Order: sequence, then C-alpha cells, then structure tokens
Amino acid sequence: MRKKILMAAAAVMMLAGCKGNETVFVLPSAQDLVLYRADNMSIDEAVSSADTLKALGINAISLDCRYLSQGEGLKSSVNELHKRGIALLGSSDSDVASAMSSCVVAGADGFLCGMSDSLSVDELREAVGAARSSSASRLLMIADDSSYELFQAGFDANISSEFTDSLTAVFCRDSSALKMVIADDEEYAGVPSGKASLRYVPDSVFNIGGGAAMAASAAVIVTRGGVIVRQGQENVPSVRHLLRIHAADPGLHSASMNSYSDNEAYILEKISGEDKYLMVLNVRDSTLAVPVPEAWRNVPFTNLVTGKMGRTGGRMPVTPYELRILKK
Repeated sequence: MRKKILMAAAAVMMLAGCKGNETVFVLPSAQDLVLYRADNMSIDEAVSSADTLKALGINAISLDCRYLSQGEGLKSSVNELHKRGIALLGSSDSDVASAMSSCVVAGADGFLCGMSDSLSVDELREAVGAARSSSASRLLMIADDSSYELFQAGFDANISSEFTDSLTAVFCRDSSALKMVIADDEEYAGVPSGKASLRYVPDSVFNIGGGAAMAASAAVIVTRGGVIVRQGQENVPSVRHLLRIHAADPGLHSASMNSYSDNEAYILEKISGEDKYLMVLNVRDSTLAVPVPEAWRNVPFTNLVTGKMGRTGGRMPVTPYELRILKK
C-alpha cells in the first residue's frame, strides 16, 4: 500500500514538474504592446516568421481576416504563436462587427478594428461587447482611430494622431522637438489608466529614409509603451537594432519620464526602480552640442545603442539624427 502511495506521489510530482516547465501564454497589455501590423501576410507566413519577430520583442501580430484559415489549422497556428509569446489579432476595415465576432470565435486573441465603415460608438460598443462575451479568454481590442470615445466603447487602445503628426512636423517641416513633448503630454491626458495610444512612424517620415527614419523610430519605440511596427519596417537594420534594445532592457518601458528637450534635441530621462536612462535624440541633420542635465553630469554610463561605456561632461556632441541611450 505504501509503495502505491509513493508511486502516486511521484507521478503527481512529475506531472507538476512538466506543467511548471510549460510556457503559459499571457496576453500583453495595451501599454506593453509591440504590434506587428501585417496587412498582406498569411497565417502560415506569420508562423514561419514568429521566431524572427520574437527576437525583436514583438508580442502581437495583426492579420487581415481574409488571410486567416479556420478550424484546427488556425488553432494550431495560434498555439505556435503563443509558444513564442505572440498574440494573434484579426483585422478588418469593412463589415467589422461581423469580422470581429468571427475572428474571436475562430480563436484570435483580439481584433484591430478599422473605422472606414463609420460605425457609431454605440454600434462599436455593442460589437466589442458581443466579441468579449463570446470568448472565455481576455481579448485585446484596438480601434484604428484616435477618438477617445472609443475607450468608452470597450477598446483597450486607439491609434495615435497627435504624436504621429508631431513626427511629421519635426522631421518633415523642421518644427521644434518640443512639439513632440507637447503632443505626448496632450495625447496621454485623454487616455484612461490601463489603456494606450499606439504609435507608429508615418510614411511621410519613414520614406525620408536614412537617419530621419531611424530618429523617428527611436522616438516612437522609446518614449512610451504601445508601438506599431508596420510590415516591412522590421527589415530596416536600424529599426531592428532599436527593437532589440527595447526588448533587452525592460526598464526602458517605464512611463516615468522627465523631459529636458529643446528645439533641436529630444531629451528624456526615464526612471524604472533603481535604473535611470537618458535618451538624447538629435532631430536635425547637423551636429549638436547638447547640454547634459545637471543630475547626469560627470557620471559613468553605458550607451545601450553602441554598448560603449563612458563618463558624461557638461555637453554632449551628437551627430546628425544620432540617438544615445545612456544607462547609469
């Protein structure tokens, strides 16, 4: 009898050990989202790219509902993405109420809802509520619009307009870098706690190429959580590098920030527990001598962009469109 009890106990311990080693998928919050928006990718292509996307810190991917297979094929694909910590969202900009429901019922983790069909807020609220009630799991619902009313309709995130427009103003029209600071503050003043305004680099800036595209990408990736990487942007080496830096150091995700920006440079201090970071971003196509904030003078640092160590002085020379992320 004692032998049977011991064997049963051992079996239970082995089972518990196996479960303990399993990776449990946790749906990312809106604030921690790094969303890969792939409008022209099949579910099979998404799965085959999953390891590459995971290495960049991407934790969600949205696919047009037209490219999602149904039944066991989709469930298997979702499981493969979940193993890599990646959520699958369906997306559509037509007949969105029906598409939202069908994607969620089929096994998607949420939905990116286009606004082109101009559903009212009440209609969207009803559609989101129906989708949530049809799933036993938590869902991530994103509205492809900047209206704050959509949070009241049940969406977890909207998509930035103010900060995104500020990138165009700064990098295409030589506006002051302070415009980005003001846009960030004003935009998040209307975002409820626990929600996010997702940001991306608009084509008007990204198509400039070179340093400007990298600098704008840095502003999007490092300023706050809630980032959209549009299909193809991950192929740009500087963007891949920025995403890897962001993924490797969770302290950068902190929303606790102090701005020391001026007209020519976007300068943010980020604080996460004992860790402190200073991001210095030259938004101009010319070399600057940026004043170092008092609390950061004469301190040792590691530049997370280059991996090099040093000690700050009173001013910091930064080359055109250069990004430095200093960590004390």
